[in-house]
Amino acid sequence: MEFLLALYNQPRLVPAGDELILLSGWFRLTAWCISTAALALISWFLVRGNRGRRYGWLGFGVCLATIGIVIPGVVGERITISPEALRIETGLWFEPIVIDYRLGDFERAYEVRRRTHWYRTDLFLILEPREGPRRRYRMSDFFRANRELIFARLAAAGLPVERAPPE
Repeated sequence: MEFLLALYNQPRLVPAGDELILLSGWFRLTAWCISTAALALISWFLVRGNRGRRYGWLGFGVCLATIGIVIPGVVGERITISPEALRIETGLWFEPIVIDYRLGDFERAYEVRRRTHWYRTDLFLILEPREGPRRRYRMSDFFRANRELIFARLAAAGLPVERAPPE
């Protein structure tokens, strides 16, 4: 299971000059497509049978939502690291979230671990600028899984990140 999770979070690295672009890997997209196809097949059998027809149509609705909303969001997730900036593109295809951090504006960066629910611990990247309020970014699963690489590139750009203690 650990191997599949590592494969799921493996990014596709695209070097572009002095920038490094992290894109969702092929296994992440394939996993979403296979699980959607499996749900569509189960839904088809439920609709064809006498029992569970309502659940079959519900499954088809979930498949359409996954194909129309989730999979394009997975494909569009991107993290760009350059010596000057960190750019995070995530969100849904019809409402993307683009976060730009100019690295020269910040003097300190650190990672904070917070329990947000009784079952989940989130990681935040806190950036303290030279002037103004600090910025907090809740790490997405993609960012969290690849934070070692991202933090190494940030340190090479002159902004070392202090790590949160392990749980």
